[in-house]
Amino acid sequence: MQRLRKNLTGVCLFPKPRRWKLKLAGAGLFLLITSLLLLDWGFVRYRLLDEALAPAFWAGQKVVTLRTAYWILPPRRNDLIVYSRTKGVYQSGKLLAIQGDRIAIQHGKVVLNGSPVPGSPAFGDLSIPQITVPLGFVSLLPNPEELPVRLQLIPIRNIQGKILGNWQVLII
Repeated sequence: MQRLRKNLTGVCLFPKPRRWKLKLAGAGLFLLITSLLLLDWGFVRYRLLDEALAPAFWAGQKVVTLRTAYWILPPRRNDLIVYSRTKGVYQSGKLLAIQGDRIAIQHGKVVLNGSPVPGSPAFGDLSIPQITVPLGFVSLLPNPEELPVRLQLIPIRNIQGKILGNWQVLII
């Protein structure tokens, strides 16, 4: 053990650093850096431009998305997403089919892998032949207000993030 020099009053001139203070400072620095990274890269706020997610969200509403949601895990059915078809133009949608799924519209009903999708909008007497979602793509639930109705295939790399919820509700 090293002897510490003491001054005339008996107080150590060079005290040992307190380990708990160093650990606390390191933990605080770690939390600060990770929160800045999440705010900068993780959570993004978007204003919805269309009624594709009605009645849950409406046009003009601000939503929070998690940009890093699909960096590790693949997209899942029924996820609400923000995606871009062209640079700088963001749209929203609900994932209906993932890669490898078969999707069609038969007699106005959306059919996924041979069975009707419950809760999907009706399209009158429209029929669109079955397609298989290719590797690296997802398909969105068609919007009945958009004409002509089509099955949209979106590259996974164009997904900007998974919608977590309404901006005002998450902030409060």
